[in-house]
Amino acid sequence: MKKFRSAAAAAIAVICGAMPMTSSAASVKIQGEPSSKDIAMSSISLSSPRFSMMKTPEGGKLTASPQISSISAAAGKKYAGKEFPAAYDMRDVKGVTSVKDQKSFGTCWAFSALASAETSILKSNPRADLSEMHTAYYAYYGDDQIPTEAETVGDILLTGGTCHAAANLMSQWIGPVNELRVPYGRMFFFEDEERVANMKNVCDYHLKNAYMFGYNKERTNVAEVNNIIKSFVHDGLAVDISFHSDDMLYYSYEHNSARSIRKPRFANHSVVIVGWDDNFPKENFAVPADNDGAWLVKNSWGTDSYDRGYMWISYDDMSLCEFSVFELDDVDEYNYNAHHDTFVPIQSMSAQEEGVNGPSYAANVFYTPETIQAEAVNIHFPQSETEYEITIYTELTDVSIPTSGKASSTTKGVQSIPGTVTIELDENVVIKDGDYYSVVVRLYSEESPYVLPIESVLYLHDDVDKVELGTFTTYDNLKANMTHDETLYSSNGYEWIDPIYEDYTYDEQGKQEILEQLEYELFDGIFPEETDLLADAQEAYDVFEEMFRIADLSIAIGNIPIKVLSNPVNKVDFSLMSGFVQNGEPLELSVKDGAQVHYSLNGGEYVEYTQPIEMEGYTRVTATVDFKTFTERCYIAADFTPEKGDVNASGTIDSSDASDVLAHYADTSTGGSGTLKNLITNYSDVNSDTVIDSADASEILQIYALRST
Repeated sequence: MKKFRSAAAAAIAVICGAMPMTSSAASVKIQGEPSSKDIAMSSISLSSPRFSMMKTPEGGKLTASPQISSISAAAGKKYAGKEFPAAYDMRDVKGVTSVKDQKSFGTCWAFSALASAETSILKSNPRADLSEMHTAYYAYYGDDQIPTEAETVGDILLTGGTCHAAANLMSQWIGPVNELRVPYGRMFFFEDEERVANMKNVCDYHLKNAYMFGYNKERTNVAEVNNIIKSFVHDGLAVDISFHSDDMLYYSYEHNSARSIRKPRFANHSVVIVGWDDNFPKENFAVPADNDGAWLVKNSWGTDSYDRGYMWISYDDMSLCEFSVFELDDVDEYNYNAHHDTFVPIQSMSAQEEGVNGPSYAANVFYTPETIQAEAVNIHFPQSETEYEITIYTELTDVSIPTSGKASSTTKGVQSIPGTVTIELDENVVIKDGDYYSVVVRLYSEESPYVLPIESVLYLHDDVDKVELGTFTTYDNLKANMTHDETLYSSNGYEWIDPIYEDYTYDEQGKQEILEQLEYELFDGIFPEETDLLADAQEAYDVFEEMFRIADLSIAIGNIPIKVLSNPVNKVDFSLMSGFVQNGEPLELSVKDGAQVHYSLNGGEYVEYTQPIEMEGYTRVTATVDFKTFTERCYIAADFTPEKGDVNASGTIDSSDASDVLAHYADTSTGGSGTLKNLITNYSDVNSDTVIDSADASEILQIYALRST
């Protein structure tokens, strides 16, 4: 036993000094003795884990990281026909938020993810500013999130992260929040433990989609991926990317341009693409490119860096990876988010045996204490061009059989771009209070059988000890956040397996495939002259080879990230997010069953909705079908800009504005999320100290008193 523990400790010590690692997508077969619920299926297959380095305050940690799926030719064809200008800059159409400064913290991943997300809400909130501190901190907060050995807030903010961590966090409705709630660098916020705990599940917007895609290993799909990037940017959505940043070797200060020749495993920084220039000269890079063309990117090192915070990255930069696009929705779009998963899904699974590319089925079972209507399902798609069929089952007679209830109509489609995506159901499904219900999803992709995303932990073990091979959770936390009959999978849709019953152990062939994969990742991209890195890689491989020889390799499978988004029954759908609307842009109200909608403007009399509503100035719209459930959103016409301090957007500053600020301050001071609407939050910080409190109310009253006299 001591030999195993000694080898494990040596491996971890060596790996912590190694360079970041990436992997290909080789398949491995998992075999295990069937339990009582495994009669129909004795084997499954999983994608190979990707090992990389996550930097920590202690230096580095071996991590089994999620795969970013490459865009298939089929997915790329859908964008191939689009024509784009030779050059484009989102700044020319006021489509980018300001350049920010992450300072000395390792939070670039949060800045880039939220910079992308901010562009999705600029139309409704021209002053959008989301809190990077909230995202960077809460990704590591609690046993249901990424484990960390960091002891201080500062250490957590140095830990780093990925677009996966940001998407996983926001899909749980943990943020994003406005910057004013958790201002960047204001460390005193974390001194109040109760306030910190209460702020975890606060959000000012809900994640709608987080698309994630990339080049394949051979980079034969560059044209397809570049067209998709241009399509997002041209549509007003900045694209989050990672790349290898090394100013000494690969940056040209003369042309504010960069081109790295390192592989994606060496990527160490995240930025957002906000434009392009197909004719940017290939000679304008410190390392000349093979082709003209570059991406315009916004950095997070302040306006004093590079070209006022912007730079160019060559289309031929070999380190570009992890492209992602974050799209937000109104916080009022859905009221309930039913899910079991909380950890980043680091691998994907097929419910079929190795070598069989058939459909896989996944199901999550939930209980509701009140009557609701399911309206959408959020799914993490690990593969491109994935066919899906979604069915809600209500009134389950056996919670271990998710199809044992009343089936809804089935929503079908194809998801071209991988990522965490919200799919609206064709018909709302009413679920009665006290009911157990399930969401059952059938997934299939010709590109790959590994269509089921899973939380998982890969570990080496003997009869006494267990050593985790790096993960976004721990074995104990994974098991603690699972219960029986909540997540199940199937190869045929009627015989279901609960992954909680046992872990799966690799056979010798499977262990060898993982070891070969690990060897590839250890040495991939190291140049022959980098003798120190090669020596470190060899030392690490030797230790792992010994560990694999003397220990068993197993995997614990957790929950499947499929979420049901619901509302109170008869809630009315609004076509526009709360916030600013363009002059003449109409608001449409609807319900899927076609029932008659009534609405009120600014608290006035209710009238039948017969045609889209055009708004002037500040308008509060309240809608209902049954006069029991009411939906309300607030809008400001584009030709009306509130004055700072006009908190209720009434056109004047008076004592009611101060009252609104004090109500918000009192709520947040006692652990609440605040009472102010998103669209006027930015007009409430009257003294510009980045905090909404009684001092702002005092300023408002002074303005009111002065104008009154």
